[in-house]
Amino acid sequence: MKKLKPILAILGIVIGIYFLFGFINSFFGWYGYEKWKYRRVTRGDLTESKERNVFIKNLEFELVPKTDSLEFNAFIENGFTYGKHSSVKTELIKTKTDFPFQVSFSQKDTLNKITFDLLPITKMDSMDYFVVYLRKPELNDTIYLKIRKWENKIGTDSIGFIKIYDKNNSG
Repeated sequence: MKKLKPILAILGIVIGIYFLFGFINSFFGWYGYEKWKYRRVTRGDLTESKERNVFIKNLEFELVPKTDSLEFNAFIENGFTYGKHSSVKTELIKTKTDFPFQVSFSQKDTLNKITFDLLPITKMDSMDYFVVYLRKPELNDTIYLKIRKWENKIGTDSIGFIKIYDKNNSG
């Protein structure tokens, strides 16, 4: 019995360190970065948007030149953040911003080694490099994306454009 006590003490210390490390990692990883404070977008993932109950409506798009081989989605969704204690929980930001809606579109097609870049000629209510923000859940103008093919590790070639629009608001 005397030989078992030091082993149990060491085991208790190891288990305590394990849980302490988990707590510290959680604090600095999740709470340290305050991930619930920042606006999120589903990046064209229609399934995630519907699971989070932020999906509003699909948008139409045209590929120029036309091709059927790209994996691409574009739709309007409510702006949201993560919950304070979990990225699974969704908090709508309708009352916290002038732009409570956003256009979500695919940013890459990994199967075909293609990326989609928002072109600066697009003029919207508000936008950043990857997201278009809207005051209302309607798209009154056309969004243009450049389609770029990754040929090698060094660079890309432009292989066309995507025009995203709302069929209900197209002139």
